Amino acid sequence: MRIYHFKDGPQKGEIDLNATLESMAKYEKWTTKPDWAGAFLYAVATAVEAWPERRYDVSFDSATNQVTIYRAL
Repeated sequence: MRIYHFKDGPQKGEIDLNATLESMAKYEKWTTKPDWAGAFLYAVATAVEAWPERRYDVSFDSATNQVTIYRAL
């Protein structure tokens, strides 16, 4: 897995979720601590819907403010 960032445009420097999720291998887990968990979770959920043939499990731990994304298939 590789974490991609936008190089230009209005989202410059932010994580490119589509490219990052696409780079995840089967059974790989990504745990991150976003500043805005709600917006991040919404963006992840939207990106995950783009690949119905893949299976991602997304969870949020409010105690640690961490988002975990697991690619099952």
